[in-house]
Amino acid sequence: MVIIGISKVLANCMLIEWLFKGLEDFKYITLRTLIVRLSYVISIFIFVRAKDDYIIYFALTTSMFIINAFVNLYMGRKIVKIRLSFTKIKPYIKPFFTLGLYQILTSMYTTFNVVYLGFVSSDTEVGYYATATKLYTIILSFYTAFTGVMLPRMSALLSQNKFEEFKAYIRESSKFLYLFSIPLILLSITFAPVIVNIIAGHGYEGAILPMRIIMPLMLIIGLEQVLVYQVLFPLNDDKAILVNSVIGASVGITFNVLLVGHLLAIGSAISWVASEISVLLTAYWFIKKRIKISIDSNFLIKILFFSIPLAIFAWVFKWFENTSIVFAVSVSSCVLLYYFIIGTFVLKATSLTKIVNRIHKL
Repeated sequence: MVIIGISKVLANCMLIEWLFKGLEDFKYITLRTLIVRLSYVISIFIFVRAKDDYIIYFALTTSMFIINAFVNLYMGRKIVKIRLSFTKIKPYIKPFFTLGLYQILTSMYTTFNVVYLGFVSSDTEVGYYATATKLYTIILSFYTAFTGVMLPRMSALLSQNKFEEFKAYIRESSKFLYLFSIPLILLSITFAPVIVNIIAGHGYEGAILPMRIIMPLMLIIGLEQVLVYQVLFPLNDDKAILVNSVIGASVGITFNVLLVGHLLAIGSAISWVASEISVLLTAYWFIKKRIKISIDSNFLIKILFFSIPLAIFAWVFKWFENTSIVFAVSVSSCVLLYYFIIGTFVLKATSLTKIVNRIHKL
């Protein structure tokens, strides 16, 4: 197991994903990811047959990283000459340790929650918390992919001194986030009992309230990613990024110590939300000192206004506690269609109008 894990670490070192992101070759990244992950899923069904096959499962998961690394190295050789060199490493030492420490401290208010919860409570509470975070993790990964796509573009605009275009991208990213997160937050809070039942089955009702507390993080962390990954990173403000992570870790540890012992999984959920809010506010404070940007709060207010009828419906639905999957899927489809129409034809969000125009051209 250790040897397999070491090979995964080495594969990550050779991944050079940054090369293709910097060149904005997202067609290649998407195609390679789809092929490798589809092969991985098929392999899981073929080779993992019993609970004792965990070594095979871990080996297959690691092989996915190794294959990605070798494919990237092969494709990268067609673009640049890849060789090991330590002669020009000095300029990268400080950013390396700064961003590395940022990643470590960030884990203090994400993974630390689970570890601390396990220390002060039971496996049952850990199960509740893990279940509550599953859907959030899946959904946020879509927006995380979007911020990864935007990072090279934002850096390029700053290097070319195109500040107005840079600010315009920030506004559009914010609008896209609001249209993406608000309906999903509303739906996930409303249908939390149904979702928990689908993900974990009966007996995990204790995950419903933690999930409802966590789901607003889709908006909070989304805004945080806009500010940190699309503004602070391109501005090369390593100090601000590091301070952000220190504050987030400090708030997370403090809230965990104060709340988790009494509130258990609910306390872990509150601690995580408090950590992310502190990081968001700190990032915004740092950015306002350097550059004047707009995250289009007026657009958010408009989205929230048009959400009032659906919020009323959600409140009414709560009293009926209808756990039908068919009903939940039907209502969710109608809600998403409602937000798409509002965003496209009423609020005229550029990101959605571009999608509509492309569909018309098909």
